[in-house]
Amino acid sequence: MPVIVNGDIMTAENVREVFASTGCDAVMIGRGAVLNPWIFRQTKHFLATGELLPDASIEERVDLLREHLRLSVEYKGERAGVIELRKHYSGFLRGLPHVSRIRMELMQFTEAAPIFEHLTKFLELYSPRPQPA
Repeated sequence: MPVIVNGDIMTAENVREVFASTGCDAVMIGRGAVLNPWIFRQTKHFLATGELLPDASIEERVDLLREHLRLSVEYKGERAGVIELRKHYSGFLRGLPHVSRIRMELMQFTEAAPIFEHLTKFLELYSPRPQPA
């Protein structure tokens, strides 16, 4: 019978520790994926190479948040899709500059258009710019 471990799996390192300490066949990740949508990619790479991947870039985070917002609105309708996605802002934006203020601003909206506009402004302000040669 396969043994699957679940609970407080928040990082790629947690996954390796659970495999090593329990000898389980698989690990389920729940809340860890809400707080870190890149945990599956990071875990796969870490288990294969022993190296941790760098955090997702600002552009990657915002692009994925936009895509999730688009799909949420498409699936649930605009108001419900926007409200449903609110719980994911912290995971997508964690550790970025001025994230508390930005998250609070995004929470005010019930339509997708102003969220897309806010995310575009956020990228313009905080995305690393190439340095002149």
